[in-house]
Amino acid sequence: MAAADGGRELNGLRGRAEDGLLNRFVQLPGRPHTAGQRSPPARSGHRCVADNANLYVFGGYNPDYDESGGPENEDYPLFRELWRYNFATDTWHQMGTEGYMPRELASMSLVLHGNNLLVFGGTGIPFGESNGNDVHVCNVKYKRWALLSCRGKKPNRIYGQAMAIINGSLYVFGGTTGYIYSTDLHKLDLNTREWIQLKPNNMSCDMPEERYRHEIAHDGQRIYILGGGTSWTAYSLDKIHAYNLETNTWEEIATKPHEKVGESAISHHLLYTREWLGCVKLLVAGHLEAFILTLCRLTLASGPCSFIASAVRTNPAEVKLALWLLSLLDWVR
Repeated sequence: MAAADGGRELNGLRGRAEDGLLNRFVQLPGRPHTAGQRSPPARSGHRCVADNANLYVFGGYNPDYDESGGPENEDYPLFRELWRYNFATDTWHQMGTEGYMPRELASMSLVLHGNNLLVFGGTGIPFGESNGNDVHVCNVKYKRWALLSCRGKKPNRIYGQAMAIINGSLYVFGGTTGYIYSTDLHKLDLNTREWIQLKPNNMSCDMPEERYRHEIAHDGQRIYILGGGTSWTAYSLDKIHAYNLETNTWEEIATKPHEKVGESAISHHLLYTREWLGCVKLLVAGHLEAFILTLCRLTLASGPCSFIASAVRTNPAEVKLALWLLSLLDWVR
């Protein structure tokens, strides 16, 4: 997950960086819940974004929720809800919003643009049969949802795609219908609200393979495609595909591996600044009995892949917490 604005200090974490705690996974204690307070139930397929004050969590899926004794959820097994975690107070708050909240609540794309959350795509139940291709906007200041009216040909109804805002435009890459995986790159001009599909000048050369559950990052000139895969394969980080926005071409970039890094990963979670990409690789082994987290850093100027930290977790709750913490590291530099 990328930060809305890189380089800002995050409450409490700057001191931890100075204490030498960055290269390890730590648990944020949070504050005890008071009467009536609750935190988000366990889920997967949700999306998180953050600014310098809050972490926002949207959607998700948990087929075991009814058995956990949680409050009634009329959208079970999906979560049609928006949560906010405030860094200063260490508290969760489920945001009450007005307007139409989308029902495609798993594997959608989410970005934060100023005070606006932009949601695209995703799937409902049954997965792959009720996908979306609309852009929904939630203003977190006024707590109101709206459907963005767009021109041009929309991307297909997909989920598992990756999305980023670059120079006032929304870029969407990859994803799946549930049956077909995509390598399409679409652009939505947020001023004219017109969709176009970008057609590279080198269609047959250096193009990335079709995929979903990947991440993308950018440096203003190139869009970098990281990880992901299909139901039968996962892509490693020994090479990275980049789309050059100036030349309208795909490029294949070979990376320099670290001896501890190089496995393929089913799911990648991304944080980045202008100088480097940090890719959290979540590998699943032993029929979900073990989770292996690897945090590596790719320096954009020269391409070496630097190993930062690794941990093995057998408790899924610890994995989720670690991924959340890693999503905050953009501000600690």
